[in-house]
Amino acid sequence: MFYESVRCCGDKETTVSDEEASSDEDVEESDDQHDEENREGVPSPSSKPAVSGFQPQYGNEIFVFSTMPKMYSQKDILDAVGAVRHGMSYRKASSKIGVPVMTIQNRISGNVDELAQAGRPTVIPTEVEGFGITRRMLQVKIGRIVRKLKIKSPFRNGVPGKDWIAGFLKRHPDDKPVRIWNIDETSVPLLHKPARVLGPSGAKNIPGRVGNKRENVSVLACVNAAGGEIPPLVIVKGKTYKSLLSYNTEDGVSGSVYTFQERAWMEDTFGEIWFRGHFLKHCGPARPQLIIVDSHSSHETLGLIDAAIANDVHLLAFPPHTTQWLCP
Repeated sequence: MFYESVRCCGDKETTVSDEEASSDEDVEESDDQHDEENREGVPSPSSKPAVSGFQPQYGNEIFVFSTMPKMYSQKDILDAVGAVRHGMSYRKASSKIGVPVMTIQNRISGNVDELAQAGRPTVIPTEVEGFGITRRMLQVKIGRIVRKLKIKSPFRNGVPGKDWIAGFLKRHPDDKPVRIWNIDETSVPLLHKPARVLGPSGAKNIPGRVGNKRENVSVLACVNAAGGEIPPLVIVKGKTYKSLLSYNTEDGVSGSVYTFQERAWMEDTFGEIWFRGHFLKHCGPARPQLIIVDSHSSHETLGLIDAAIANDVHLLAFPPHTTQWLCP
């Protein structure tokens, strides 16, 4: 327990540590002596100021008890352990880095693992914590694990609460949704869609104000479970690079990639080209990563699969005709 003694004198106050507060015993034992001397205006020779240049007034003290531990990081613990192993004493390492001596000794002796996080040990063993689901499902499943393994826990009604979930997420910072991606293609018409119009009751055909052209472009979009996105791949209709000159690509989405195809369709080669030259550039360095795709042929080419394996990216393909049910 951390102990503080706050002494007040008029509008001033000072904080006294455990060692400095040891003189308080002498003060209490000689209260009568202090009273007589203070009446004469002569300070006690045995009294010590709490702070250099400051004379405290006895009998006007406030003692504050605090149970808050000193804060230090996992890196501080490893630095302190390393310093002791290189010859520094326990007390010097503790004073210099700010880690308690007992904490260092427990790591050195092996009583506590060096990589163990500060705080109480987890209720669920670390090797059991390793699956990603919704919070409610996580609470239910952890409750079942606790009962099945007969683990003693402070859970109310055998189900963990919000505090345990917060600690679980803190212990597994790598399980983030930014690594889970979903890609799909869509056709975007270049002409606006006809709006709903008013007409006579019973009429079967009502002219709409829209062109009769059906030209469109294909867009390959990619988003992750955290809401982030990668600039799209846009495929326009054409046979040469000149077909892109008729599009104002400069005002498009920043970072987008444009290419062409005779019918503006997604070809098998585009999947591998997009993965190597575009996805790996924007997905970030964290590994592994997951891409959820449908069963389109461009998503299951041998070149794309080899490139994904080489870059520690997993591909998960939906069964045919199930995208509308399984797509996240």
